[in-house]
Amino acid sequence: MLLGARFVSPIGHRRREWWRRSIQSALPFLLFFLSANGLTITTFNILAPVHRSMNAMNHRESSREEWWRPRAEGVATYISTKFASSDVILLQEWWFDEKFTSVFDSVIGENFYRIAERRPSGEEGKMRDDGMCCLVRKSGNLELVKSEKVLTGPQRIAQIIQCKERCSSGEGRSVFIANSHLSFPGDADPKWRR
Repeated sequence: MLLGARFVSPIGHRRREWWRRSIQSALPFLLFFLSANGLTITTFNILAPVHRSMNAMNHRESSREEWWRPRAEGVATYISTKFASSDVILLQEWWFDEKFTSVFDSVIGENFYRIAERRPSGEEGKMRDDGMCCLVRKSGNLELVKSEKVLTGPQRIAQIIQCKERCSSGEGRSVFIANSHLSFPGDADPKWRR
């Protein structure tokens, strides 16, 4: 017997050949089914400029437009080209600065509806500068219905997006999508971290 040689059963070979032919014959149907009924959902953490440190002095990227604008334009362009066919894009660490928002709207606004939710600060009644954002493709398989914010920690939220499936035959199903940003263990209360 040769080292490394392996015995192949004729029954095993026939079984593998049957599976190969079955998959090849089913592939066109599966591709049609996935393209006709499938959804593409993309998630992306864009790192809000209010969180990004720029140097050893701990200056925030958000403090100077010449720091944050080029990255924001690059991220918006990347999303619009790489994820253009996504039905839904879920963004974490969305910055609510008006100029930042306009950068994204100018690049993706023609193709996507945007809905965003702010997260609360530690102070009663105040909101932070960042949160969640959901982009729903205007020509995609879903129609945006509404978004709700769910408090998941003292300063954390989840975004629940309700969409309606677009169907040519009758009314489409409701689709619920959750967008969340998991916390780095920095909160004082360990109960919220669990």
